[in-house]
Amino acid sequence: MHLTTLAAGKQINLSTILMCLSSQSLLVICVSQEVASLENDTEKTREFQSELDELEERAKELDQRRTNNISAVRSALATSFTPDLVIL
Repeated sequence: MHLTTLAAGKQINLSTILMCLSSQSLLVICVSQEVASLENDTEKTREFQSELDELEERAKELDQRRTNNISAVRSALATSFTPDLVIL
């Protein structure tokens, strides 16, 4: 899916926007964990670490799905592509 910006007239990929937002969320969690650690708040530090672990697990799952989807597309293309014999 693409969004078109009115000001620049350029297309922006929605997945790029979501990735940036996710990156910002991840940064906020990492910084918050570090602050909690510096303040010796072990409970908050564990909570943030738990959030990071969940995000990492989800990222691994999504990466595996992406890899599987790419493999499926490649297989489909390989089986459906039959080059014509060209005699010059």
